[in-house]
Amino acid sequence: NEFRGYLKQIYDYPGGRNIVLVGGRQIEKSTTIASKLLINFELIPNFAQLYIAPRAVQSSVFSKSRFDVLRKSLYNGGIPLEIDQMAFKRSSIGSEIYFRSAYLNADSVRGISADAINVDEIQDILTDNLPVIEECCFHSDYKIKFYSGTQKTPECALNYYWELSTKNEWIIKCNACSKDNILNEKNISPTSLICSFCGKPIYMHDGQWIATGDPDAEFQGYRINQLMVPSVDLKEILNKMKRYSDAQIL
Repeated sequence: NEFRGYLKQIYDYPGGRNIVLVGGRQIEKSTTIASKLLINFELIPNFAQLYIAPRAVQSSVFSKSRFDVLRKSLYNGGIPLEIDQMAFKRSSIGSEIYFRSAYLNADSVRGISADAINVDEIQDILTDNLPVIEECCFHSDYKIKFYSGTQKTPECALNYYWELSTKNEWIIKCNACSKDNILNEKNISPTSLICSFCGKPIYMHDGQWIATGDPDAEFQGYRINQLMVPSVDLKEILNKMKRYSDAQIL
């Protein structure tokens, strides 16, 4: 909607190829993955998707509380299902989704052929496991990859793929001083987002994605922090910054 304009390019990215989404906690990363999974599942016949979380319980919870709940919100619950299991779903048009985990190794995905790979909380998956996972797309004409998570350390898999990306940042131009702002702690006031240069209010709808890395990189990279989410409570953010690391928020 109009309050989440920063998501439009992520959903509409032409070609739908490789995307890496970096964000703080609770910025709707999993909801975005569920929505993209559902769109492909409902609209593309014979299209196979693979969803991976670090642990089995995370994959199961996503299948039931994210994907299933979102699907039930569709008119008549969406297209009919031929198979409806927690770890595997197949629709009447032949589209499929596998729900798997790959914390210590990628054995659970061996033998699966997929057109799109979606990895959630990728920072908790060993970087060495990703080449095995990506081989699931070997025979596909699509070979779509969507990776998301919250940065923990410079060595984690998420940072590895972020460095291979366009590094798009949501940059907001201040209407008062015309300076560009990439949202951080200097943009927080108790009542509104402010320009880090002149202190005047700035507004999310004035922002746009700008590549700060190689525009021709292998992945389209997007960084979303909690300050961008419409439901943000700026006073709460100020309090959380006393206890949490910047990466969990910004």
